[in-house]
Amino acid sequence: PFAPDGTFPIVIQVLCNNSTYNIVYSLTILPCYVVDALNTTDNYNLGVEFYIAHPTAPTNSPVCIVNNIAPGVQISSPTTGDPAYTTGTLPAGSLLAIVNGGNILGKGGDGGDAFDPALGLTGEGFPGGVGINLTLDADIINNFNIYGGGGGGGSMAFSISTGNLSPPPAPAFGFFIGAGGGGGANLGEGGDQPPGLIGLSFYSGGSDATGG
Repeated sequence: PFAPDGTFPIVIQVLCNNSTYNIVYSLTILPCYVVDALNTTDNYNLGVEFYIAHPTAPTNSPVCIVNNIAPGVQISSPTTGDPAYTTGTLPAGSLLAIVNGGNILGKGGDGGDAFDPALGLTGEGFPGGVGINLTLDADIINNFNIYGGGGGGGSMAFSISTGNLSPPPAPAFGFFIGAGGGGGANLGEGGDQPPGLIGLSFYSGGSDATGG
């Protein structure tokens, strides 16, 4: 993704009257550091992995990094609150290229349970998580998949209940009708009947989403 390293001549030619002058410079391009992601993992942090692979690399001056994610590798997150992949903390002004041959997948959001103000439920699904978080500019060569997590589906259910008579896990009394929302793509959980509800229930839980 970047120019090859090495030393290259630069010739500036100047014409002045009937004379030609050549000014020659040498340009040296240092090699980039290479960080290979070869194994499936959660919450990949390039800033951490870079200094594990290259512990003597500078921490206060810009660096050039090529991060190769191998085919078959899946980088994901068990929660929607954390990105599957982040560039993390690297020196300001660094040059970064991400060459992705695998899957970078944010966690899917969970489906909604039901609408019940007494239990504090809105019935809405929850947002999915971030797939890739860039903390500095980067060139991305994407040869496979980079996806944020899908949002969970809203429920088609309602509950009329007393609410919890005392702090959870005390029960609530009432009835529960409908179906929970489906989980968002990449392992979002389907909406389910809240625990501790006592009464009539005609309810189907939402489907869990599959993985990448």
